Amino acid sequence: MTNRKYKVTINKNMRSLFEHTLTETYIMRKEKEDTEQNIYRELQILEQMEFDPRISQRNLSQKLGIALGLANLLIKSMVQKGYVKASKLGWKRWVYIVTPAGFTRKLQLTLAYIDRFFDQYKNVRELLKHQLGNLDLNSESRIALLGNKEFTELAYICLRDMGITEIDVISESGNEKFLGNDTIKIENIDLTNHNSIILGAHKNSIENKELLINKGIPESRITLLLDHTSSILNTDELESS
Repeated sequence: MTNRKYKVTINKNMRSLFEHTLTETYIMRKEKEDTEQNIYRELQILEQMEFDPRISQRNLSQKLGIALGLANLLIKSMVQKGYVKASKLGWKRWVYIVTPAGFTRKLQLTLAYIDRFFDQYKNVRELLKHQLGNLDLNSESRIALLGNKEFTELAYICLRDMGITEIDVISESGNEKFLGNDTIKIENIDLTNHNSIILGAHKNSIENKELLINKGIPESRITLLLDHTSSILNTDELESS
């Protein structure tokens, strides 16, 4: 009986520790996200004030898509840090001048934002290379790409790195340009001779997949890029590689 009580106590303690760790992790992640969000908003505010020093806080909050109270807090913080000088013109009218320190801060934030963008770009590209590398493709494969332009461009680059040159880019309208070339309307292309049809991240990805299946394309030849339900993309493999 004593041993059983002892085991129950250990299990409860372990569960409590696990829940506490999860809570702390969530709080830390949320704080990091909030900090990054506020830094990006700070950059946007500096850009807007540089463009229009007489912009109202209400207009600023609307442009940034944030609450008026939050915009007010961010501006007050930036004034206290010396990034912005606020001068009252009249009743509820202010002019905001970006100071030399503010321009330096804007440059720092811009460079940090660019670095973060390229880090995300490299991460997404690595994920795409991993997923595409697990497909049964070779230099003689014929591929069709469809989806979000940015993801399609990344997939195109990864496929070319794999030595694949026969790549058709299709779109819903057929009127779009891709790297200077015309795309092919999805209803007008014969996909029976393609080894794989790759769908990039797009709001209509599921609908496009169903459309392709209805056109007689086997589901096994259709790949959804970065689809979280795909068994091809395995996070554990990525971390161990």
